[in-house]
Amino acid sequence: MKIDPTNPNLPIIDEDVAQHSFSIDSQNLGFIFDILRSKLYSRPIPSICREIMSNARDANIEAQKSQTPILVTLPWSADPALHIKDEGLGISPDRMEQVFVKYGTSTKREDTAQTGYWGLGSKTPLMYTDTFNVVTVVNDIKYNYAVMLDSTKVGKILLLGQESTTDPTGTEIIIPVQPKDFMEFSRAVLEVAEFWKVLPKIYERGQLYPLFPPHYLYQSDRCGILKTKGANLVIIDGIKYP
Repeated sequence: MKIDPTNPNLPIIDEDVAQHSFSIDSQNLGFIFDILRSKLYSRPIPSICREIMSNARDANIEAQKSQTPILVTLPWSADPALHIKDEGLGISPDRMEQVFVKYGTSTKREDTAQTGYWGLGSKTPLMYTDTFNVVTVVNDIKYNYAVMLDSTKVGKILLLGQESTTDPTGTEIIIPVQPKDFMEFSRAVLEVAEFWKVLPKIYERGQLYPLFPPHYLYQSDRCGILKTKGANLVIIDGIKYP
């Protein structure tokens, strides 16, 4: 056996040696996708809020609207759903098919201004619910989609309808929430937004929720150091680290 001098842990394989690349059995896609959706996140509700809100912020950044706040409507009895809305470019049918519904596909890996990278965040609501809605406006057309899980656990997206509109471009994610989880979703949204440089507009029972920017010991464009009672926190792109 020969050893690769650049990496002693790797043998040099002759071309005539039988070899096979790893792949995923199509019959087990539901099992693999279920792992990607749920097993990678230890706290589903905070993870959903973080991922979807970050995606909305990224959409504004992509549309050159980095100073425009995203809109979040907290769930309550009159509207038992979490709404997260951006003012981005919208999701075209082609982008919906080629990016949104595919695991591991991302448009953000070459953009240091955006948070997303893995191509998993848009599917996180399926950790909590079997269906949620995506309403998006692009090129003067409003598309209404339902994202859902069936018995295969692979997941699918259905176009419920489309219509001409004069509404501005953007995307709204609507996640149904059980009444027992209203408070946890609300706390998670506030926790996610706590250190954002551009604070989102959060509506609770139809009223704008007051948010106040934190006091930093040091702050640059994408990071900062915050003094708290317990410990100093480093804030990177709005995410806190001890």
